[in-house]
Amino acid sequence: MTVLVIGDAIANQREQETPFRAGTMFKVAVNLAHLAREVRMVTDVSEASDPQVVRDYAAEHGVELLLRPTSAPSSAALASGLPTPPPAAFTEAHYGEGHGDPEESWDILPAPERGARKLDFDLFSPSATIFGGDACHAMPVAHTVREWLRVCRSTSTIIYSPALRHPRARNLDRVRIQAESFLQLSDVVVATSKDIRLLYGISGPENEFAAVAEHWFSFGPRLVAILLEDGAALMITASGDRLHVASLPRPCVDVAGARSAFIATTIDTLDRVSLLGREASPGLATMSMSHLYTVGAFATTARSLMTAHAGWEPLTRNELSEGFFEYQSREGLI
Repeated sequence: MTVLVIGDAIANQREQETPFRAGTMFKVAVNLAHLAREVRMVTDVSEASDPQVVRDYAAEHGVELLLRPTSAPSSAALASGLPTPPPAAFTEAHYGEGHGDPEESWDILPAPERGARKLDFDLFSPSATIFGGDACHAMPVAHTVREWLRVCRSTSTIIYSPALRHPRARNLDRVRIQAESFLQLSDVVVATSKDIRLLYGISGPENEFAAVAEHWFSFGPRLVAILLEDGAALMITASGDRLHVASLPRPCVDVAGARSAFIATTIDTLDRVSLLGREASPGLATMSMSHLYTVGAFATTARSLMTAHAGWEPLTRNELSEGFFEYQSREGLI
């Protein structure tokens, strides 16, 4: 299976002994690569990132970065071999009044329309395209993201995760309009209760989250997964089926990587139940409760495993399989 990821490649590690931190979409890409999927990522390196860390970590974990020629990793400093000063971490100062969006300068390659790039894309032929994050919602790059999605829809199931981190950097009405325009090009939506709270001011209960999902279905998606704060998830199909999937009991040590593990495992499991790819996408709306449970349980298990330890390391397939076996045992299914 081939996957295209579109989003900000935030990655940072100031000292060798400090935990590695990365943005949601970058972690999704690495997680999928660890599950033996072929992954490319359309991105630009954030000003909050260490360009060398991004490039090295992607290469080490088998993620191919598709960058603009002028993107940060090919800067003059890197080309000359000079040390790159460590980037400043995002702070409140970046998002106070009088500061623009830090993603306004973020840009990506244009979608392949013709020539060698289009031929290469056609050969790659992604079965899934996942996108999201603050940077994708900023103008004018949001237009370029939509152009990529239109090209990808010929072969891909499109998965959208808002993954909004810094609402104070935004006019939320504008972000909501942008998010709903992305829904029109999406088959699957993976959102957290925080995303819904930021976009619509809704904090629950589950019936209200389900009402938001119904609103989203009117734009075209076929499957919505909502990550709840207690580690559980709501899985809802456009045909009206709804399933609450409990979490695997684990101590919550660190939420870093929880969403990305859920997203990557959702994509991986949809492929395993033959519901990924453009021809299979219509079946997402009417998928069986058995498949809905399988996708939700695998993804929720991945999320639970990721929160059980400090820092972030991608899960292996063996870890995921063992966790799912434990999950089924606890549910009395085996």
